[in-house]
Amino acid sequence: MIKQKVLGPLEHQIMDIVWKQKKATVYSVVEELCQEKKLAYTTVMTVMSRLTKKGVLSREKKGKTFYYHPRLGKEKFIHSLVQNTIAKMIDTFGEEALVAFIDETKNLSQEHRQQLLTKLNDEN
Repeated sequence: MIKQKVLGPLEHQIMDIVWKQKKATVYSVVEELCQEKKLAYTTVMTVMSRLTKKGVLSREKKGKTFYYHPRLGKEKFIHSLVQNTIAKMIDTFGEEALVAFIDETKNLSQEHRQQLLTKLNDEN
């Protein structure tokens, strides 16, 4: 289970790059990030170290270089994050959290609501 809060904007950008590269170095992430905005190598290195401490990334050292890998694929990461958030909401607010979720589905298109119903029916 992932033990972090929602990613900040820079963390999210870095994770998108690492998910795409599958195996990344700080330098490879900096190169890609700097196409959009200028960031210091040390800033990216610090954020990637924090993501490792949070359990989002793992790293291995080969020679003098650290290689970072996502601990989960993007879809599994998002699923785990949403699952943890919903579980905490239900633990804290009980049935009201579920009612609020159901109310929020009214803002979805008919197609998306049907997909949810199909998913619910497939689980039973």
